[in-house]
Amino acid sequence: MAERTPFRFRLLSGTAYSCLMCLLLLINIVPYDIWPRRFPGPDLMVAITFVWLLHRPAQIPTPLVAVVFFVADILLMRPIGLWAALMVLAAEFMRHRRRSVRERTFVAEWALASGVLLAATLANVAVLSAVLFESVLLDRAMFQAGSTIMAYPLVSMAARHAFGGTSTTATGKAREEAG
Repeated sequence: MAERTPFRFRLLSGTAYSCLMCLLLLINIVPYDIWPRRFPGPDLMVAITFVWLLHRPAQIPTPLVAVVFFVADILLMRPIGLWAALMVLAAEFMRHRRRSVRERTFVAEWALASGVLLAATLANVAVLSAVLFESVLLDRAMFQAGSTIMAYPLVSMAARHAFGGTSTTATGKAREEAG
């Protein structure tokens, strides 16, 4: 019976991740404006995925990330598969760098997520520019990446409360061992 609990827990957390992403997709496709037109809001799907991967990487497998972002590409009318492929690459990169970030502070985690997001955004813009896609706006893409980077600490703080207050940083480990 103890062997089934981790599978059930992974299944439950994968379902929770999927439902949260579906809710965010629904919010993104509803026709109302939360953000001013000149300033794009943060991509919470990316921020939540990055936080989840750094804190609980076993809970969201790579195929789930691929399916979620592929569906997002279709529903948000982006070039199909490009952002999904970049997010899969980013997810795998972060999954393999997670151990080195665990031993450092939150700033290292934030820097890793920021660097990966900026690299994915620049790769997206470069590919779209290379194939002469008509709506490539570097400034808009960078504003969205910047707002996602600024929202990352809030998403991470909310995730720590949702995950039961666990921390992946060295100071968090010390607090958990002391208390």
